[in-house]
Amino acid sequence: LFPQLPPDLPLPLSPHDAIAIPRVAAMPSAADLNTGHTTSLHRVPNPLTQDESDAIVAAAGSWLGLSAGLWTVIASLVGGVLVSFALITFAVRPRRGGPVSSYTLIDGSDSEASEEEGLSKQRSRPEKPSADPGFLQRVVFRAERYGADFAFNADLSFRAALIAMFCGATYGYPQLSWWQNRGWSMSYIVVMLAFTFYKDLGTTVELAWSGLYGTLLSVANCWLMYGLFPNAVKDAPGWSGAWWFGQVDLWLFIGILIFFNFNTNAKTFALSWQAYFTMCFLNPFDNAVFSRGLADVTLQSTETG
Repeated sequence: LFPQLPPDLPLPLSPHDAIAIPRVAAMPSAADLNTGHTTSLHRVPNPLTQDESDAIVAAAGSWLGLSAGLWTVIASLVGGVLVSFALITFAVRPRRGGPVSSYTLIDGSDSEASEEEGLSKQRSRPEKPSADPGFLQRVVFRAERYGADFAFNADLSFRAALIAMFCGATYGYPQLSWWQNRGWSMSYIVVMLAFTFYKDLGTTVELAWSGLYGTLLSVANCWLMYGLFPNAVKDAPGWSGAWWFGQVDLWLFIGILIFFNFNTNAKTFALSWQAYFTMCFLNPFDNAVFSRGLADVTLQSTETG
């Protein structure tokens, strides 16, 4: 089923073979299947077993029928959104008492009235605030010498690099391993950052929101899948009811995203994650641990970590 390269195959045979061979070599081997690893870009080693996950859920308890892990997820999402919008509101707060800008009256005549005349005759409109280049652009990246565009892009790159460096440091430094031990996977923060970070605030917020709810759609569908079939296709490999459900669920999920014309970035995240969840669901050798409903959610589970 999965072709393997012969051990004596010379590399590379041609420029085309040099490109094609790594793709063939990436096929899962029988050893991968026996160890229960589903090949995917989302594949992350998860040593958690189902018994350990059940013990975590039982120890944490539940409230209103929802596990403590799910309440942690909800609090993180709501808190993150509130903090983000608070920072955005503070950063772009309007300038009070700004200068009056020129505009066109109803009769089509232009007005350059002074502020005093504008306040007495018609409503004033503050000018759009100019961007503050900040310390990094002015001093570190020397906008006056190398240009404003270079300094602006270098400033953005530096901020993104700081976030990515912190996320990577949680894997390399024991002092920061708390995040990993509690189930917070930092690798996908970098993925979200790569698809979200942009040059203006509005586009960045739109990409962040669409990526967030696209991921939530696939995770909610994953809870539905494993809630109805906790063991997926493991109980009855082959064309069982679970197998047919996984197939129909995937195509329905794709059809809903296309029919309702979801945001492109939301579809990207939703389909990317759903493809992985479905592969795990349909693979009888996969041993990844998924939450089996709202009362079984833990941060250490594959779909939430």
